[in-house]
Amino acid sequence: LAKNGVSDALVEKLERLIRSGNENNLIGVVLAKRLGLDSVAAMDDHTADFVLARSNDKLWPTMQEIVWARDLPDVQAARQKLMTYIGSAEGVRQGYIYMNSKAYQEATIDGDFGNAATTTDNDNVARHYLAWWQTRGLRMAANVVEAAGNQPGSKVLVIVGSSHKPYFDAYLDRMHDMKIMSVQDILSD
Repeated sequence: LAKNGVSDALVEKLERLIRSGNENNLIGVVLAKRLGLDSVAAMDDHTADFVLARSNDKLWPTMQEIVWARDLPDVQAARQKLMTYIGSAEGVRQGYIYMNSKAYQEATIDGDFGNAATTTDNDNVARHYLAWWQTRGLRMAANVVEAAGNQPGSKVLVIVGSSHKPYFDAYLDRMHDMKIMSVQDILSD
């Protein structure tokens, strides 16, 4: 039965989205409400998933068995250090600063996308994964530019998983009218 033009199935789906534990709801919606914002722009983009759909069934086994299974001590050390920040509000703040540091960002890239770029497999499926990630990141960055396009001089907060951050910094830093702010500067206030 439709209520105010919204079906029960859609209501159920929207309620599931509201309860989901992703950064959109845990941080974005709460922060937007606290700041009195009228709207929040969607930035994530999965239209690049077509790259994955065209890949063969060896993609995920290759990623798990070859790429992600490599023993990379620097990557493991960075991940272990990140876990030390869990447990207090101050620790979480420091953890966010660490996740946005150059050292952690390099470890993230080395352990995943950089690792996929250097993987040689017979079907080059690790490169499919990399192409998907890069395409998705470019489209997400374009969504940020589009969302801010009619608001010259405004401040934009982008909430995104940490593995997107180094790419966003590189992509958005190339825009003529955007300035990337340091997470450390923002969170230290």
